[in-house]
Amino acid sequence: MKKHISIAVLFLLCVLAGKMASAQTGLENIIVEKYYVSNAADSSSSAGVLPVGSVTYRIYVDMKPGYNFQALYGVTNHPLTIRTSTSFFNDENYGSTFPNGISTTNIRKFTSMIDSWFSVGASCAGKLGVRKTVDSDGTVGNANGILANTDPSIGFPITGATGRDGFLAGTPVSVTFVGISNTGNGDLGVLDGTSQVGGLFTTNNGSIAALGGATGLDTTNIVLVGQFTTTGVLQYQLNVQIGTPTGGTENYVSSNPVGSEVTRTFLTGTVGAANQPPTVSITAPANNSSFVVGTSISITANAADADGTVASVEFFVDGVSIGVDNTAPYAATYTGVLGAHSLTAKATDNSGAQTTSTAVAITVASNPPPTCSITAPLTGASFIVGDVVSIAATATDNGSVASVEFFVDGTLLSTDNTSPYTASYTGVLGAHTLTARATDNLGAQTVSSAVSITVANNVPPTVSITSPANGANYTFPATVTINASATDADGSVASVGFYVNGSLVGTDNIAPYSFAWTSVIGTASVTARATDNRGAVTTSSAITVNIIDPNALPYKVVTTNVPCASSSFCLPVKAVDTVRNVIGYDVTLNFNTNKIRPTGNVTVYSNVVTASYVDVANTIDTVNGVMNISLFFNSTAPASARFQGTGDVFCVEFNKTASVGAIDTSTVSISFLQESYFTGVASKLVDAGKYITYKDSVLRGSLRFWLDNSPIKYNGANPNQYLLTSIAGANDSCTTTSAATFQPDTTGAFNYIVTNGTKLRINKDIPGTTSVQPVVNGFDAFLIRRMLLNDPTFVPSVYQAIAMDVNMDGVISAGDLSQSNQRAVLFIPEFRQAWNYNAAGVSNGQLSKDWIFVDSSTTLRTNLAYRISTTFPADDGIGFSKSRVPVVPFCLPTSVTSVNSCPNIVADVYKAVLIGDVNGSYSATSPNNAFRTSANDRLIFEFNKMVTNGRQVEIPVSFSSVDAVHAIDFALGFNESKLKFVDVVSTGDDMQGMANFNSNDHTLRFTSSSVAEMNSFMKSAAIKFEVLSGVVDASDFNVSEGYLNGEKVAIEKTAYNPMFSSLIYPNPANELLNVFSSEDVAVEMIDISGRVVYSNQSLVAGQKLEIRTGDFSSGVYIIRLSNQHQVTTSRVVISR
Repeated sequence: MKKHISIAVLFLLCVLAGKMASAQTGLENIIVEKYYVSNAADSSSSAGVLPVGSVTYRIYVDMKPGYNFQALYGVTNHPLTIRTSTSFFNDENYGSTFPNGISTTNIRKFTSMIDSWFSVGASCAGKLGVRKTVDSDGTVGNANGILANTDPSIGFPITGATGRDGFLAGTPVSVTFVGISNTGNGDLGVLDGTSQVGGLFTTNNGSIAALGGATGLDTTNIVLVGQFTTTGVLQYQLNVQIGTPTGGTENYVSSNPVGSEVTRTFLTGTVGAANQPPTVSITAPANNSSFVVGTSISITANAADADGTVASVEFFVDGVSIGVDNTAPYAATYTGVLGAHSLTAKATDNSGAQTTSTAVAITVASNPPPTCSITAPLTGASFIVGDVVSIAATATDNGSVASVEFFVDGTLLSTDNTSPYTASYTGVLGAHTLTARATDNLGAQTVSSAVSITVANNVPPTVSITSPANGANYTFPATVTINASATDADGSVASVGFYVNGSLVGTDNIAPYSFAWTSVIGTASVTARATDNRGAVTTSSAITVNIIDPNALPYKVVTTNVPCASSSFCLPVKAVDTVRNVIGYDVTLNFNTNKIRPTGNVTVYSNVVTASYVDVANTIDTVNGVMNISLFFNSTAPASARFQGTGDVFCVEFNKTASVGAIDTSTVSISFLQESYFTGVASKLVDAGKYITYKDSVLRGSLRFWLDNSPIKYNGANPNQYLLTSIAGANDSCTTTSAATFQPDTTGAFNYIVTNGTKLRINKDIPGTTSVQPVVNGFDAFLIRRMLLNDPTFVPSVYQAIAMDVNMDGVISAGDLSQSNQRAVLFIPEFRQAWNYNAAGVSNGQLSKDWIFVDSSTTLRTNLAYRISTTFPADDGIGFSKSRVPVVPFCLPTSVTSVNSCPNIVADVYKAVLIGDVNGSYSATSPNNAFRTSANDRLIFEFNKMVTNGRQVEIPVSFSSVDAVHAIDFALGFNESKLKFVDVVSTGDDMQGMANFNSNDHTLRFTSSSVAEMNSFMKSAAIKFEVLSGVVDASDFNVSEGYLNGEKVAIEKTAYNPMFSSLIYPNPANELLNVFSSEDVAVEMIDISGRVVYSNQSLVAGQKLEIRTGDFSSGVYIIRLSNQHQVTTSRVVISR
């Protein structure tokens, strides 16, 4: 029989062969497609053993165009073999040994799509088999919802919306098995759906043929010749006969060619071999590399897979994943953490095999912070308000310096990101601390050592006349050399002006300062006025110089200088020689009737006579300019009354006429003067004198506090004694400000030169680091609250309304109350005001106003907005109320008119208001800023009632006062190495409080107010601290000051006992809870409803108390330990 089959195979090959081609090139390749990988769903639904992970392969013959596939065959020299290391899968429901036997209906059922079979082009009846990559008509689908695996190794899935199943409509060629048994356990038994006999098909005397040939669908000419599903390795050894375009045949064999057969190595192959794991290695960083904490470390790896693809590379530091990269080049980033670390990378291939790289060791060391120091200015340097302070710093780092921030008193000034690092600060009054903070590229920071500087007020210069001496006499004509000494403590003297009788006669800009004055006969008042390099002006004390006329007559009319704005003046007549035994005078006075005219008022002086003893009679001839005057004793004069001595005898009052100019003169002479004696009369000659009019330039003003009219002082000789008040001029439109500034004296008086402007700007600012609690405190907040509540018993003055409107928006509101509290505790360095802050709280750079000044003669006298509303507390639309507060302009009017023609200058008083100081506490200050202290009232810090709760301590605060108390304020320091401030809690029902710990001056401040009266000796507040270390005692607290109703009061610290320590364990507890205390205490256990469930009043110090908790319900309890000094509470859990 075998002989017959061999003859048949040979006959078929001969029939198919026709004639052999002379050069066999038609077979291009054998293509193996990984068609599908089975999953658990497929396995559970299969009729036939289908292990999870079974792979379906399709084998295609690839030919040149024009060729056709004719057969796979096996002969003795080169058998046809298909082998698997396990067994082939065959669908037992609808499977077949060739696909033509599976209908298009059944191919959709169960697992028939992945049945194992031979083919000559078909994938099922009526369907051609093509590679999935060229499939164009979707899928036939699966009626049982399986074969849906999307394993990426198979490319397109074979079902679903995105699937491609390799089935295309067509008319496939039938398979002819020659010399191969297709029944029972025959040659094809391994592919029979009912036998499942193994994993080997081989023949050396048979073929799978396509009678007439089979071709591919397109020019690629690829024909499906088999589909095999297995969990093992698939090996094939093929021999292929194809037909040529000319009708011949070509035979290709896997080995041992005979005759015209051609060997092609690709006819033998193995697929599905054991998956080789990928390879992976870290390429960076190098082993044993070193880095700095915070460095961003780039880790890279190479990974490859010899029999597939790399699905992912996962990176690990010390075994902890830091990231996964799915595409080459593979990389991850790690931010270095202190210590030694091991880096690894784990590669996973497309089949799930994994390989971990060799570990790479790295070390991450601490990032040394940058160095930073301020190089300018030097510590201790002094500046003047308004000076631009140039700050310079150096900073270095082992990496790079990212930025240098500059701070003034802990507040950020500016940031510089490039070297050299600099900043500019405009000096504000006070002592300041400068620091710089350098940040490196990894975020490490270093703060420089602090540099202390002082910004002082511009100290006005000092000036005094050194010669001539006061009262010096010179004989006319004389040149009088006036010498002055002038110095400036914080700058330089720009000039010294010399004045005679108020008029500038000369200026010297270089020391020694002097001027040669060509004198005129008469008495002269001489002053020197020094101006420093910042425009501050000081006028010396006046000296008197007498210029004697060598030809002087016994009497003279004294030349008088009068401001042009004055409409009248009094012209003295003086006895130059000594008068003796005169009992009366008769005088004829001559005047220029076009310029001046006597009023008829003659005033007798007391220099040579008692003025009340003398009567005066006079007549006036205004046509001829003559006035006759007689002086004689009246009835009150005693018999001994006489005119005796030297000096002014009398003066005659004149009015100016309209023809007198602003700068003018008029001579007055006496043509006849007769002395009367008991024995007779004597005529005397009289020197003529002049009336001289001049333009005045000095406004004599005064600064007064609104409450008690006390002066706003400044002492040029001791500039640090008082806060600087600076007065500058402005033009009519307030658009310019004079460079020259003026200061009040210790009486609050100031002399302002009106040529600097017809309006004034008065500035008095408090440094932002200064504590204002003595003047802005809880009592001011109490008054604001009363105003907001329309309290009918509180009717404020306009000054108090202005003080309440701290943000200067013209309305007293809750926002003013908030800022008042914040400023009291130094939470904010200045009030945020409507003119220099926007709605977001951002400043325009100008300092807020601390003091406001209001002129008396114009604003307060004439402006109705400064008078209280007629319907107060309601708003009448005119006067002030909480809804309408006058916003005082910063540019104030003066009582000066006709500046350019004849200045008319009227002295004025400017009332001072300290913003936020509603009750006028400022008036209670003395020069050293001490406040009045109530002798009987006191603020009590009850250290004896200190309560501990875990790591927190709580100090009660109370007070004693005979008066109704509505406000409490205090300031204290504490040991910051032991304690951290937590909060201050107000305990009164109506009490509103605020606390702030200021790190600049290391002071905790508290302010509070209550509309309701607070109770003496009751806890009004409790200060809470977190205990950082050690045992807290009384020496850790320093209460610097306390206030009741805004008045400074005594501080009382009650006796203090150290805190006892306790130990409560275990926690949670089950059957037993142990309690230990270092002091004798009472012990109470309290449940969550507040019920005491256990009590022991006598736990002895150092002994252990055992509480049996077996009878207590599970839950949270409070253990309270107490004695006469202290109470502590601890939370415990009973868990049973």
